[in-house]
Amino acid sequence: MAARLKPENFIDKVEAALRSSFPRATIELELDDARNVTGEIAWSGFSPTDSQFNQRKLLKVLREKLGGEADRAIMLFTLTPTQKRLMDESRLDEEESILSTAKSILQERRKKARSKTSNGTNGHPAPKKRKLTTHG
Repeated sequence: MAARLKPENFIDKVEAALRSSFPRATIELELDDARNVTGEIAWSGFSPTDSQFNQRKLLKVLREKLGGEADRAIMLFTLTPTQKRLMDESRLDEEESILSTAKSILQERRKKARSKTSNGTNGHPAPKKRKLTTHG
């Protein structure tokens, strides 16, 4: 039984296998918590409509190049360059939306904080005033 590669070496080996088999591909890989390789590969040779074909092609390459270690290259998404561009644009739009929402929330909190301090109470409820009457 072959020794299991260190995670850093394994991710390099996966990348080398992908680069040699999918020329000019955009490859983004990372290690997950279990030390498996995840990521995406965008290549002009992938079908824009047949993801099963793309995955079979990818799996064939991984098994040929990595043998039994291929099972550690999990969750690799196959995309065409156009699909990758659209996904990246969508991610940016989502990130911009999240940032915009966070900015709005922060501005609203600052506005509330300013209104509390401007009434002289420093954010604490104003003390209740009581009228005392004494008899005597």
